[in-house]
Amino acid sequence: MSRIAVVGAGIIGATVAFRLAEKGSQVVLIDRAAPGQGLTAASYAWVNANEKLPRDYFDLSTAAMREYRRLAWRLAPAFWYHVDGNLIWYREPSRAAELVARVERLRSWGYEAEMLPAEAVLTDLEPGLRGGVADQPGPFAWFPEEAWVEAPVMTDRLVDAFRNVGGRLLTGPSRKVVAIGMEDGRVSSVTMRGGQTIPVTGVVNCAGADAPRIASLVGRHLPMAPSPGMVIRAEMPDGSNPLRRPVETDHFAVRPDGPGRVLLAVDVDD
Repeated sequence: MSRIAVVGAGIIGATVAFRLAEKGSQVVLIDRAAPGQGLTAASYAWVNANEKLPRDYFDLSTAAMREYRRLAWRLAPAFWYHVDGNLIWYREPSRAAELVARVERLRSWGYEAEMLPAEAVLTDLEPGLRGGVADQPGPFAWFPEEAWVEAPVMTDRLVDAFRNVGGRLLTGPSRKVVAIGMEDGRVSSVTMRGGQTIPVTGVVNCAGADAPRIASLVGRHLPMAPSPGMVIRAEMPDGSNPLRRPVETDHFAVRPDGPGRVLLAVDVDD
């Protein structure tokens, strides 16, 4: 039986480890931090396909949306999965025109999308936005089948499922992978900072920002460029929930982030 090390216990690593373990592989999931606390915790976690080009990427993304639904059904109750739709509104005229064209293209591809007048949105979908947008905003793009996930919560649920099918979880600073052994051109072991070495027949690199370093341990170059950005988690002073779903506008996107919280993803320059 194969023994596989999955390095990185974020949302991708936890998913990969769970799927491999349920197919019968011996799997050890390794991370120097707690599951879901790296890039996963900083993700906007928007489940969508509305900005995906070219068409092949769009088709892959819509397939992923369907897989999220199936996974949520399988791991029910899926409190981490929110199919509440998504709204986009741009003040800048050229971006607003592009948004209308995008909706037309998506509709021609069979994707649920429409333009809604602002008053309908502010009355029925997001009354919490009233007073927070321009006095006479243009129409909003509405994508009713899009979703968002509480990524750390989802990761914890995946890790539980992984362990329930026999997977082994190793986390903490002493579990940082520092070496990958090779024999006859094949992976043979992983060694961690604490000195523990585990024999394996394969390694799956799901280490997020640390992925280039993991690849370098077997002499591979993994080109990754940092993308500047800012994620802000905010608690509402009165514990209220001002938003029902994700909303994107010119320079930021904002969505709910659990009871009494919102998460903002802000565009920044260099």
